[in-house]
Amino acid sequence: MTFSRFLFFFWNAERNSDQYELMVPFESIQLASNGSDYTVDEILALFKEKGLTTVSLEPITLGYLTKNNIITTDTETELASLFRFTEFENQIDVNKHGYYISVPDDENYQRLIEESLDVEKVSYGDYDFYFLPENSDYTLTSPLGYDANAIETITNHGLNHTFRIGNDTNQEVNRKLVNQLVKLKSDNTNGILPLGSAIIGAGSA
Repeated sequence: MTFSRFLFFFWNAERNSDQYELMVPFESIQLASNGSDYTVDEILALFKEKGLTTVSLEPITLGYLTKNNIITTDTETELASLFRFTEFENQIDVNKHGYYISVPDDENYQRLIEESLDVEKVSYGDYDFYFLPENSDYTLTSPLGYDANAIETITNHGLNHTFRIGNDTNQEVNRKLVNQLVKLKSDNTNGILPLGSAIIGAGSA
């Protein structure tokens, strides 16, 4: 969605929702920013002026971090190919299947990955990676947790945030998400909303 269309929909909602709290997904704000000359901070400031009170947050994934150029994720064969003709060319075990995840510069993302995933840290010269085995319960689309940087950005604008949470098929993923929600609860937390049709824990023994 372009920024102009996003702004049009928001203003229409604002005009017709005098009795309701206005909430926008953080991902939509990011998409609007990526498709315009406005930064996320500028959009949040503008929408707060127009009545925005709350921003909703979904758990982020390795795929999300990769898409936003925060990390890279390569299979063993992809990494071996990248290191071809270097001193590390023969150090990658192509029979050890999984993902090599570049260690992000931001400590919040480092902490999120290390607390959520059972990963091994490996280095090749100045290149640091987390290795996620192929047989891990986590995949590139598994929820890791909530973006602390996004929460800080929202809070700095004097806005509230609402957490959205789904029901993952992996109960360990659900357990870690619930534990994180307990830790993240603050005066700016404005509740939890289900993500998808099933409430978390549904179908578990």
